[in-house]
Amino acid sequence: METPFFFENNNYNLFGVLHEPEPNKHKKLNEPNKPPMGLVFCHPFAEEKLISHRVMVNLARILAKEGIYCLRFDYMGHGDSDGDFEDATIETRLSDIHCAISYLKYKYNLQRIGLLGVRFGATLAALLCQNNDEINHLILISPLIEGKPYIYQCLRSNLTTQIASYKKVIKDRKGLINDLINGGTVNIDGHILTKTLYQQIEEINLLEGSATCPKEMLIVQIARRENQPLENGLKKLHDIYRSQGAQVELLGVKEDYFWADSKQYNPHMSRIELAVVTWLRKRSYA
Repeated sequence: METPFFFENNNYNLFGVLHEPEPNKHKKLNEPNKPPMGLVFCHPFAEEKLISHRVMVNLARILAKEGIYCLRFDYMGHGDSDGDFEDATIETRLSDIHCAISYLKYKYNLQRIGLLGVRFGATLAALLCQNNDEINHLILISPLIEGKPYIYQCLRSNLTTQIASYKKVIKDRKGLINDLINGGTVNIDGHILTKTLYQQIEEINLLEGSATCPKEMLIVQIARRENQPLENGLKKLHDIYRSQGAQVELLGVKEDYFWADSKQYNPHMSRIELAVVTWLRKRSYA
């Protein structure tokens, strides 16, 4: 069963969709002798959220059929939630995730709660876990290890838009950054980037995080070809979590970049779905 609704965080409302398992039917992952589990979904940034929306919907539906309570939601200033995108910061996003965790946990009296994030959503999920010990399971799908190269990539999309509109670059990346530093804004695929958010994203480095982490973790690298080498950043992140005592699995999954490659878009990322379900069975509920 899927239920759209609004829930409150501070003085604004967030839009969410609950994916509930069928009543009294514990399947595979939530067996009768084990307490039920919930997953909060953390969506990607800006245009990547829109492109990947259907993939995340389908994944939540599959996990609900497996017996998992899933909550998808929009951060403040995103989708159907209150507020403006340009007012949303790293702090508001982390606060929204924490609020979603509390809502799902207490609504169903869940003793096991996890986060599933994609791209920048995975980065936010990892950041939240650095200062939150109530997360039991963390699933990171192609997380962004460092913010600086990612925000530069976002700025490149503005240059592409300039070329499409004016047949040339009117203002290069250095000029865009200068505008931001001086209090201006930059349009990123229809989303307004501010100085505050630009600087906050630029400073992110998951390899420099604090010592707290969930006990069970899955890190997935999406790769366009079979047997593609794992990224060094993901291997280092894996090793850091392992050194903190977490049980971490790092694997590569061959799929298209469903958050960006709209021409190759497939709403059913079967290999990702299989990887997530298999991990949940094998690592957490065997």
